[in-house]
Amino acid sequence: MTTDGPTVAEVRLTTLRGDRLCINCGFNLHGQVVVREPVYGMVMVRCPECSTPASLQEYPLLGKWPGRFAAVLAAIWLVALIGGLLASAGITFGLTEGTVQEGSTKLGEQISKDFVAWFATADEKSKTRFTSRWGGGTGPLPVGASTYVDPTWWDSVDKGQVVASMGGVRSSIDKRAAQPLISAFVAGTCMGFVWSVLLLGVKRTRLLAISLLVVGLAFGFELLWGSLVEDRFNSRWSGGILWATDAAARILSPYLVAMGLSTVFLGMFLGFLTGRPLIRWLVRLLLPPRLASALSILWIAEGKPLPKPRPRPRSKPVPKPT
Repeated sequence: MTTDGPTVAEVRLTTLRGDRLCINCGFNLHGQVVVREPVYGMVMVRCPECSTPASLQEYPLLGKWPGRFAAVLAAIWLVALIGGLLASAGITFGLTEGTVQEGSTKLGEQISKDFVAWFATADEKSKTRFTSRWGGGTGPLPVGASTYVDPTWWDSVDKGQVVASMGGVRSSIDKRAAQPLISAFVAGTCMGFVWSVLLLGVKRTRLLAISLLVVGLAFGFELLWGSLVEDRFNSRWSGGILWATDAAARILSPYLVAMGLSTVFLGMFLGFLTGRPLIRWLVRLLLPPRLASALSILWIAEGKPLPKPRPRPRSKPVPKPT
C-alpha cells in the first residue's frame, strides 16, 4: 500500500488590518491571520465564526502615490479638525455671551431705575447733556435694561453699593440666565459626543485637553470681543452708547462668563464619557449585522471585542407527509 507525502500546511503571511466582512455570516475579519493556500497559492483568510474562506488579491505597488494621497488626506483632516475647534469655540462664545446678557437683565433694570431717579433731581446742565446726546426728549425717561444711561453718571456711581442694594452678586444675577446655561450644557454634551467619535484613537481622559482648548479659545474671544472688554461698552464705532444692561454686565460679566464656560466644559466631559458607548449601542440597535460590521472601527479603536453576528433563527423541520 502506498501513502501520500506530507500535506503542505498553509503558510501564514500577515494579519488582516482592514475591514473585511465574511460573505456568509457578516463577521468582520479584522485581525484574522492571512494565509496562502498550499494547492493553488491563493491568499485568503478564514472566518473564525463559520470557517468560510475569503480570498484576497495581491495588488502591485503604486510607487510613491499612496504616500502622497495619504499626506493630502491627513492635511485635509487636520484642517477639518482645526475648523471644528474654532467652530466649537465660537458656539461656546455665543452661548456665554447669551448668558451674560440674560444674567445682567435684572441688575440692568435696577441701574435704569437709579438713573431715572438721579435724572429727576439732576441739574439742567446734566439733563441737557444727556437729552442732546441720546435724544431723551422732554418726556419721562423709560425704565428697563434696554435703555440708555449717562456714562458720566455711571462713572461716578459706587458699583459696590448698587450690588449691595440688590442683595449681593448672587441676587443680582437674573434667573433667566438659566436658559442659556441649559443650552450651553446641551451644546457642550453634543460637542463632546462628536469629538469623542471623531478622535477614536485618543483616550477619553486625554480628550479633556480638547475641552480645555475649546474653553480657552472661547475665553480668548471674550478677551478680544466679548463682555470682558471694557471698550465694548464705550466703543468708538457706537458713539459711546451705554445701555443699562451693558453697565450691569461690567459688574457681572466675570461671574457669568465663568458660569458659561464651566457649564460647556462639564457638558463636554459628559459627552466624552457617553459618546462612544452610545454610538456603539445605536449602531447595534439600528443597523443590520452586515452594515454594523462595516463600522467595527468603533470597537477596534478602543481594543474592544468585535460584536458577533446575531444567531440565525433555526428553521422548523418540515413534517413528513403521512
